[in-house]
Amino acid sequence: MEQITSSSDKDMERNIPPIQERFDQVQAAPYDTQHALQQSNHHLTAVTQLWKTAATELDTLRSPETRLRPNDG
Repeated sequence: MEQITSSSDKDMERNIPPIQERFDQVQAAPYDTQHALQQSNHHLTAVTQLWKTAATELDTLRSPETRLRPNDG
């Protein structure tokens, strides 16, 4: 008996990666996720530090000791 397959079935079969390749992708996923989380954490820490520095600078500029007075010429 002849098996009838449509062209779309054949296309799907060609697009499926070999089992080893899929296995490698699944094995790498936790590392990739962990690495992405570490990078995000690093960036968040850097941005937080920038905000803190900016807030400190702004407080310094607003303080009465460093504020320029109109008569300071």
